[in-house]
Amino acid sequence: MATVLAPPGLADDRLHAYEALIAIGDRLHGASADVEAALALIVDRAHELLEADLAWLVLVDEHGMLRPAHLRGFRSDAFLDVALPAALGVGGRAIEQGGPLVIPDYAAYEHPTHADVRDAILAEGAVTIVCAPMHRDGALVGTLYVAHRRPTAVPREATWLLGALAAQASMAIASRRLHARLLTQRDALERSLGVHRRLVQAGLEEQGLTGLAEVLAELVGRPLRIEQDICEPRMLRVTAPGARDALPEPMEEGVVHPIQAGMRRLGTITVLGPPCLEPLARSALEQGATMLALELLKQRAAVEVGWQLSGDLLEELLAAPGPVPEALARRARHLGVDVDAPHRIVALGAPAGAGDAATRLLELVRGLVTKRALGRGSGALAVRRATEVLVALPPELDDRADELLAAIRAAARSEVGALCVGVGSRSPDLASSARAASSCLRLARSAPDAGSVVHYDAFGSLRFLLDAADVANAALVAREPLAPLLAHDRAHRTPLLETTRAFLESGGHHGRCAARCHIASSSLKYRLAKIEQVLGAHPSDPELGFRLTLAFKVHDLLEVLGVQDRPAA
Repeated sequence: MATVLAPPGLADDRLHAYEALIAIGDRLHGASADVEAALALIVDRAHELLEADLAWLVLVDEHGMLRPAHLRGFRSDAFLDVALPAALGVGGRAIEQGGPLVIPDYAAYEHPTHADVRDAILAEGAVTIVCAPMHRDGALVGTLYVAHRRPTAVPREATWLLGALAAQASMAIASRRLHARLLTQRDALERSLGVHRRLVQAGLEEQGLTGLAEVLAELVGRPLRIEQDICEPRMLRVTAPGARDALPEPMEEGVVHPIQAGMRRLGTITVLGPPCLEPLARSALEQGATMLALELLKQRAAVEVGWQLSGDLLEELLAAPGPVPEALARRARHLGVDVDAPHRIVALGAPAGAGDAATRLLELVRGLVTKRALGRGSGALAVRRATEVLVALPPELDDRADELLAAIRAAARSEVGALCVGVGSRSPDLASSARAASSCLRLARSAPDAGSVVHYDAFGSLRFLLDAADVANAALVAREPLAPLLAHDRAHRTPLLETTRAFLESGGHHGRCAARCHIASSSLKYRLAKIEQVLGAHPSDPELGFRLTLAFKVHDLLEVLGVQDRPAA
């Protein structure tokens, strides 16, 4: 039968144990700047104070495996190469028990473990083993062991001291982790502050949207695509310096980040490449979005000021009598407007009863003109007048007037409703073009279909109608000579109106008129006599013929425009 020995000294003297632990605490405090030295010191003191043959410390790695870190009294370093899951081995039993565990005879102790671990311990001749688990914040961080190569009685004070040393070791490990986290956080903070300084510096140096985007691409380390509708360029793609030639085409869209001012979305930043970012890159992206939002707000403010000035300019140009004064022309040139160039005025009218529709329409028009033209609208002017919005289009935009009007009408449909549009003449005289546009708008508003468009150029020789205060009423007066014929044809189902038109358009020639009406000459004479009876004069009468010809032209034009007949006053 084996003899069980008791370690001398510490086993019978608690005071010595306390004094030793205090001394270790002092040493640990002195070694706190070097955690590895502190852990080695703990193993040394466990080996010394418990008068053990072997002492070792294992730590939990990032994969949850226990790996030996410090050995004392071992004949070989082979044990450093073994690893064991935390739930297995003697340490696993100590964890289940919740405190230090004493194994009197390791060779006879049955427990789940790996063969290479068991063989390594037995090869060192370990018999009696004491194990103390190390916890921190509820998680296992390692295990502290001592072992005797002979059967040994382990007093309670020894297990308590080993547990206290294990606690000191866990504190040292926690200190190392905290120190590492603090270093990481400090490094991240310094790098984040560096990112912030770079972006702020780019903003202070007035590098503009492109300059800010290039700095952000460098900080993120990835190509970027920036899209917005406030200023040029609307879509901007930038890359980190030195990476431009190496970019594959096309690249996948990794991360999309909004550019926002409060709740208003100003645009987006798309990071091209894999859909993941390092924390510092994501921080740079968030800070960059803020700086880009500030830049876009500044650009939008400049655009709005420009539009306000252009609106004031248009009002003065429309009110200027005769030639444009030189002072006003200088202001126009400062805003990029050539007052000598022919402009076309377009009058836009929202549906009646739409509240502040004209104000919203003005904002919508300015935004679309800015979006579809360079800069602040490429010399376009816009102003609100009562319930309508006047837009002066320079030659470069007048060439795309139909496209622009279609976009404005489509966007306005959901904002203010169907728009009526009057398109004026193309002329250096803005006032005359504005009068024509407003007259066309009045006529468009009298049409039965909502959202009609009336062009000044479509009136040809009948443009004089547009100078009347009430275009529809003027047109009704112009068509007045046709009223008796229309009434007679409706009542008697006769073709007197068609016959009158054919007679006038044939120049009063009976043969051509009869052929056009597909009737005999005798029938034509009968109809002409009836027309003379209805009108009170023969259509060959010069004065009546002129009035009838004009009436037919007005009738045809308004019929094409869709303007309804209204009863004469």
